[in-house]
Amino acid sequence: MSLTPAVGYLRVSKEEQAREDRTSLDDQRQAIARLAERRGCELIRTFEDPGVSGGTAEDRPGFMALVAYCREHPRTRKAPGAVLLLNDSRLGRFTDPEEATYWRQTLKKNSGWIVWFAEGDETEDPMARGILRSLYSAQASAYREQIRRNA
Repeated sequence: MSLTPAVGYLRVSKEEQAREDRTSLDDQRQAIARLAERRGCELIRTFEDPGVSGGTAEDRPGFMALVAYCREHPRTRKAPGAVLLLNDSRLGRFTDPEEATYWRQTLKKNSGWIVWFAEGDETEDPMARGILRSLYSAQASAYREQIRRNA
């Protein structure tokens, strides 16, 4: 049985979180490595945005490189690829929480790559997972708005 090809995505919002003496990127790297093992994936490449806000997708070079990679290496419905992230907030803290759904569906429908989270994807029930992902996306957006108000 062959392993599912997977790509990882890591992001922290502030440069000081990306320094080597911090553990955030390493923690994410370890979490997606464990997720890859759990889901039977071979992690073939990792994209990073150290010190880049998750407010927009288009302003993140690592994320846009991931999207381009998935488009250039399309998978099929019967043999999808996997995009692995720590959690929904790493995908983005968008102003509109539905934008996270847009990117997950763009990767899935246009390229055959399915997004999986190390945290918050504990159910295999697609209905429950959809509800949980909507809640987590809204939570990430609300957190971004709170930071904006406090700044």
